[in-house]
Amino acid sequence: MKLVEDMIVTSGTISYSAPVQLGDANCAMYEVWVSALTGGGALTSTLEGSNDGVNWTAVVIKASPPTISTAPAYVAYEPDHSASVVVISWTMLRLKFVLSAGTVLASASIRTFRSA
Repeated sequence: MKLVEDMIVTSGTISYSAPVQLGDANCAMYEVWVSALTGGGALTSTLEGSNDGVNWTAVVIKASPPTISTAPAYVAYEPDHSASVVVISWTMLRLKFVLSAGTVLASASIRTFRSA
């Protein structure tokens, strides 16, 4: 499911995707594409979860969130199935984007699924 398409992120601001409902899923992976990057910065994307749509918490599905510092670029962020962090207890998810410098044009999608 596409979360954002050609979203402009600038340094000094925090950008978010629209939230998605997990439904009966309890795990997720996401992909980020950067088609343009100026200013030499790095884009970090973090998965966040919420049960009320107001209070959001970082969801750790792997050791560290992906960072992209070149364009064009693509990264898939999948859960670490060897760890106990795979199951997500939140009802909603969104992506948080932070850019260290410059401007970036980014797109992202998420895939939710049920983990055993």
